[in-house]
Amino acid sequence: MSRVAVLKGGRSLERLVSLRSGQRVEEALERLGHEVVAIDAGADMVERLRAARPDVAFVALHGRDGEDGTVQELLEALGVPYTTAGVSACIRCADKVLAKHALRDAGIPTPEFVSFSQAAVEELGAAQALPEVEQRLGFPLVVKPAREGSSLGVKFARTAADVPAALVAAFAYDSKVLLERYVAGSDLAVSVLERADGPQALPVVEAVPLTEDFYDFEAPASDYDVVERPAGRGIGLLAQGAVLATLSQPNGSSPTKRGLWIYKRLLCNVVPPVPPNIPELQPPQPGQRTTRQRYEEDHAQGGCQACHSRWDPIGFGFEHFDQAGRYRETEGTLPIDTASRVNQNGEQLFEFNGQEDLMTQLVEEPLVAQCLSGYVATFAFGEALSCSGETKRADFMAGNIGFVDYLASLAAEPHFTQRAVAP
Repeated sequence: MSRVAVLKGGRSLERLVSLRSGQRVEEALERLGHEVVAIDAGADMVERLRAARPDVAFVALHGRDGEDGTVQELLEALGVPYTTAGVSACIRCADKVLAKHALRDAGIPTPEFVSFSQAAVEELGAAQALPEVEQRLGFPLVVKPAREGSSLGVKFARTAADVPAALVAAFAYDSKVLLERYVAGSDLAVSVLERADGPQALPVVEAVPLTEDFYDFEAPASDYDVVERPAGRGIGLLAQGAVLATLSQPNGSSPTKRGLWIYKRLLCNVVPPVPPNIPELQPPQPGQRTTRQRYEEDHAQGGCQACHSRWDPIGFGFEHFDQAGRYRETEGTLPIDTASRVNQNGEQLFEFNGQEDLMTQLVEEPLVAQCLSGYVATFAFGEALSCSGETKRADFMAGNIGFVDYLASLAAEPHFTQRAVAP
């Protein structure tokens, strides 16, 4: 039997699905008698692979790094055999635009398409060609990021008015997008194994969505166990399992990652570089200390406190959610404390108790509206302030329009759709 390193998790938006599929692979390999080494792909992956010295690596990573040739190239450099296609095939297949060009060059039929990069839109006025693209592809058309999997960011544009918002959604996932003619039909997949006696095609699998128009990101996970969250436990995007799992450690929640996200993304603070010789956080101690107690005590040492006191207290509000985003009343047998505070520039903005209270107060905080609207304006116009968008930004910050209406107004601005360059 073999020693098999199962690579799972990683940093992509499909991390949670990868962790689950990796777990199933581990269970299957162990039933077959193999020695399994589970590795959550992160900064220590190469070090752990060297220490484990596996006979082969089973790549259970999803999305970026796992399917785009990145981890495959690393494994080849280390001399570790691996599952999945090779580096070149992964690079070409993970990028839908490259894949479609390869298909077309080989004479294989593929729906008509056009691709735009964000740089082309910002610097070459590519958005001004949208009328010609729409006429060429017809409606409805499909807009998708070029390098994401599981249908992340895919939108259907049924009219020309739908295209700007669909582009905004796709560019949120990648710097290159694909506009493709819509083709109604079945979604079929055929896996091919490379064997000593030649390739073997496995049975055809058809993906049939039960409730939606197409097989999207949520559908592939539909056969997993459903974790019911009690009513009224968590609100907004930062209560979603996929987001909470991404902002976690492999072996537990992370008040630092969760608090930092809000500290940087919703309050627009600059995070100083990590000083040298910072001691590592002690591993979890089930039944002895909660995650909050461990972070508070360990980060009070040395030079950690000055920085961690800014964002860890924000992250404590999420401690009812574990590393998979599941709601919990206790951590093992220990009670969970989510009462904390938000500080800004050395002064307390407000106190809160739990994720819902935190989110409710952040929504009403003027600093959040200013920060978030600035991010959106920068993405839409290439700069934080723009004459064409300032009126709507002021309306949003004043509470006169909601966030969705603010996004829609920016997507309809000529400065966004045409990227006009001042002489």
